[in-house]
Amino acid sequence: MFIAGQVARDADGGRVGEGDLAAQVEQCYLNVGTAVAEVGGSFDDVAKLTFYVVDWTPDKMPLFLDGVAGRQRS
Repeated sequence: MFIAGQVARDADGGRVGEGDLAAQVEQCYLNVGTAVAEVGGSFDDVAKLTFYVVDWTPDKMPLFLDGVAGRQRS
């Protein structure tokens, strides 16, 4: 299964975390997890993730990692 183009939208299509990179990253992870679960998988089955962040600068890394950590808490 290939999944592409996950964005920070909730199940109702609403924007999540506008202006909050950590919240956006967390929502994207949740969306990937939902899609993988729909075919009977889990994150243990994910082989590779590639991220594209608009206007990326290295100082955003802590926020990105906060979003990843949020997904791990969920």
